[in-house]
Amino acid sequence: QKFGCILYSPKQGILEFGSSQHFKFEVQGMEKVDVIVGKNWNPLKNQIENPNVWEGDVEIDEKDVGIYCKSSGMGNSSGFVEYIVRMGEEAKGNHTQLKKAPEVLNLTLIHI
Repeated sequence: QKFGCILYSPKQGILEFGSSQHFKFEVQGMEKVDVIVGKNWNPLKNQIENPNVWEGDVEIDEKDVGIYCKSSGMGNSSGFVEYIVRMGEEAKGNHTQLKKAPEVLNLTLIHI
């Protein structure tokens, strides 16, 4: 099954450790959209005027960051977008940097 989506923000593939980011993501047919930072699930809220648009502000305080979605037909949430987190000098001792930055401007999502 394919899910078309639009990522409004953040569009850059690299996020700064310690920053607050506004996430805005449009995808049809989802009952839940979360930004996962490390092991913390941060639910996005869907807009009343457009329930396919999900958004919210999230603190970037871990190295693993991604957008996960769940529809009624999915058993578990599936990852749709991953980001790299750029670590400042003070954080480098505790964390390592992720793999190369993904292109996250326009996505076609495939659930297997």
